[in-house]
Amino acid sequence: MPAPETDSPQLFSDNVVHFVRLLRAAGLPRGVDDVRAALEATAQVGLKHKEDFRAALETTLVRRPEELEIFEQAFLLFWRNPQGLNAPLQELLASIKSRLSPKKTGRRLAERVAQPFFGQAKAQAEGEPEVEVNTMGTGSYRERLWHRDFDSMSPEEFAEAKKLISSLAMNLPRISSRRRRPLGKGDIDWRQTIRARMRGDLRPRFRGRRRQPMQVLALCDISGSMSQYSRAGLIFLHALAQQSVRFESFTIGTRLTRVSRDLKDRDPDIALNQVAARAADWSGGTRLTDAMETFVHRWLRRVMSRPTLLILFSDGIDGMDLEPTPSSRSRIERLDDAFKRIRLSAQNIVWVNPLRRWPGYMPKAQAASVISRYADLQVSGHHMASLASLARMIHQLQH
Repeated sequence: MPAPETDSPQLFSDNVVHFVRLLRAAGLPRGVDDVRAALEATAQVGLKHKEDFRAALETTLVRRPEELEIFEQAFLLFWRNPQGLNAPLQELLASIKSRLSPKKTGRRLAERVAQPFFGQAKAQAEGEPEVEVNTMGTGSYRERLWHRDFDSMSPEEFAEAKKLISSLAMNLPRISSRRRRPLGKGDIDWRQTIRARMRGDLRPRFRGRRRQPMQVLALCDISGSMSQYSRAGLIFLHALAQQSVRFESFTIGTRLTRVSRDLKDRDPDIALNQVAARAADWSGGTRLTDAMETFVHRWLRRVMSRPTLLILFSDGIDGMDLEPTPSSRSRIERLDDAFKRIRLSAQNIVWVNPLRRWPGYMPKAQAASVISRYADLQVSGHHMASLASLARMIHQLQH
């Protein structure tokens, strides 16, 4: 294998190996074969043109679209100064934070890239007083956090709650597919039965229906009255999106916004930043009826072509209820017609309403009364315990 034109080919090869290790530490599973492919590709293009060199590494080391951003950040960090590997950890962390865009990555990704690759922080010096950490009360703190209302959490508590929500076990209900599996209880598989008899086996062969995860559709109200609860709901939906191949999600405010691709990102912080950037009506008003009508007319047939689990995060308050309606029909009639059409395609409708946390709550608002008539399950979703209960309820929806 020819080496690139450098003063020290061995040093160059070592740098490529270190770069692949950096990518592996950042979460890209790359091994020895990838190192060999990268060395062969860079040997062909050489080092005369930076873009050709970068393209050679990208072609051999990037396999999925979501990996491209991590590759670009690591390329900028490493190949500007490969000797920076010997710098202290704190300086490298500062360098990473200054070079990476906080909007796209944030502190968590920067530390995730740096710490596993460059090692731990400097060990405690001799003679320095040992710092003791008091872990008493940790369990009770976690228990209090489990039942703390999202709206009353501090920023530090909500950051801890995000980790707990992301760790919830999301087991989607499974439904029978139209496709058949070779063995199982069901119709007789005549082709396999005849082949078995030709071999002397007289037992019949059966075909059963395959079971696959149910499609998920999520509608999340991001109006001002739902601000903190919608953030928790979107983190819950992000965890659900990682388990579902067929997942669609929309935000509801003064308009309807599709955010399905944004929630597919593996990092919850990046996913929420992308949703907030796309939904310009965050923490604004609520046009629930208009948004549901828009969904029915533009998206219903496109995203609900099969049995679907619909999850609605909303307090059931339409900010336009008191406004005069320009049409001859009232808003409650229009919303009822929209849910009638949704009901034909939805296998189950789950309504997550934070107002249900109050004892004696009754859905007396116009929009809430309509939703309650069509909802199969109603939960509050105002703290961690209720979201965990929601995850269990979703798993029990077997068909």
